[in-house]
Amino acid sequence: MDPFLIQLRLHLSGFHTPEKPLYIQAIRTKASSCPPLYDAVPPTTESTTPPANARPPTEFVSKRLLLVSQRTRATEPASAVLVAGLMAYEYRQPRVRGRPAVVYIEKVDSSGFGPSTATTTTTTTDSSSTPARPRSPAAALVRAYLQACLATYGTSYPVEFHVCARPQPEYLFAKSQRNPSKRILDDRQLIRWWYRQLDSTLAAARPTNPAATTTTTISSDQQVRAHWLVPGVDAREAPGILASSTAPTTTITTGTTTTTTATATATASDHPSPRSAGPGLPWTYGYPYTPDRRAREVIPQFPDDPQTRLLAKAGAARWTVHEFEELLSISEECGAGHRTGFFVYGFYGYRGGSAVDATVCSVDAA
Repeated sequence: MDPFLIQLRLHLSGFHTPEKPLYIQAIRTKASSCPPLYDAVPPTTESTTPPANARPPTEFVSKRLLLVSQRTRATEPASAVLVAGLMAYEYRQPRVRGRPAVVYIEKVDSSGFGPSTATTTTTTTDSSSTPARPRSPAAALVRAYLQACLATYGTSYPVEFHVCARPQPEYLFAKSQRNPSKRILDDRQLIRWWYRQLDSTLAAARPTNPAATTTTTISSDQQVRAHWLVPGVDAREAPGILASSTAPTTTITTGTTTTTTATATATASDHPSPRSAGPGLPWTYGYPYTPDRRAREVIPQFPDDPQTRLLAKAGAARWTVHEFEELLSISEECGAGHRTGFFVYGFYGYRGGSAVDATVCSVDAA
């Protein structure tokens, strides 16, 4: 079986129960050449500056679709219904040394059907909390996909995840917005939701107990960079985006100034508290790109992405990252009262993987 599907199966096992098993349909296209993500050779983990006037190397992409169904009645296999789906692009430039695999999660959706699992949090003696179990199939699928990518690809080369959090009533399941059981998030709720999934993945891969055995573990010399940005929201306002619950301390970087800000505390049972990334591995607010670099040279241009559409406009080739961020904040998709979250989440030098119990859930691979 595909090692990726084995890892996906393993990491979904926490949401799987014998009474109501999960069924996964996985479709992946063969890797094919595609337009380059950047206008120049992008920085690598070994060099932050690409060669002058360098030609972008050939980019290869695979498109992956994951669909999860679950029984609504334990004794009736025919009662299985689609509950969650994820679509992602996985990019590689094999001839560029130190170039990370780039994963763009384009769409995540839920149908509103199927049971959910209550969130549980375990408190340890050092007053820290283990990551909460996902309370929905969509959250379970996202976390499993992230961890499967790390365990499968991260053993050979760095992995970098990109997410654009934009609220829409439906992404993959047509007419699912008509389902009264489907909970549709607004822009702030969706940004918090993505923050929580990404942060929980980091927490799961970096156990506080050194003796703990996990399937995906970040080594002591692991380099992790976690950035998030909401265009039009400055560093002082950013903690308010996460203020529906007790959020972790966030390192705020703007220009040459770096400060540490603790998010205000509020109470909302519907939004469990995100877990701090831990000492030495904070989240950084702002783009991970040098402000005076040309935007098209360092910001990847993904399909169906607001950044790509803005970078396609006349004159964009001359914009710096700083200028691009200012324009993005007043664009039709990210300004005028709309809140869109961008996440860049990189693991460099990752090592993971372990033996897998092949009975944890059923997988149908196409």
